[in-house]
Amino acid sequence: MSEETGVLLDERQNIPDAFGPDETTEEIVEDTLVSPFGFGSYPEIPSGFPKPNIFKTPSRSAEEELLDRVFVQLWKDGIHPSGLSYQQSNGLIYPTIRGTIYVKWGQWADGTKYIARMKGHPTDTFSLRNARFEDDIPSGIKILDFSEGINPYEYLNLK
Repeated sequence: MSEETGVLLDERQNIPDAFGPDETTEEIVEDTLVSPFGFGSYPEIPSGFPKPNIFKTPSRSAEEELLDRVFVQLWKDGIHPSGLSYQQSNGLIYPTIRGTIYVKWGQWADGTKYIARMKGHPTDTFSLRNARFEDDIPSGIKILDFSEGINPYEYLNLK
């Protein structure tokens, strides 16, 4: 008997290898990729998604991963933006969707509102280059306030 383990030396030879593969039940298990920023497992990529390998390489920052996750979720929800941007000052994400512009309104002393800043699809922002007032906005352009960007934590149900 070994004094270190309390097992008879002959018995150790008959102990099955608990850490080796069992030839009859061996199966291949694919690794589940998990966020290095604490957001959990990566979401399933929807069929037809333009970047099917989006999570194969870890993101460089939490913000970049949130952009990717929101992009995937928007696609699942039937919204196909051509891009997304993240505004660090408020933590909101702005999808680039043709026909939708995010604006920050300014107001002159006489109460006239004007577009102080805008973000959206380049074609739409170009069409608004001379439209600085509410009444100048062409039909077919949906105007949202910058505060209406997507809060990624709420949208993705993250803590």
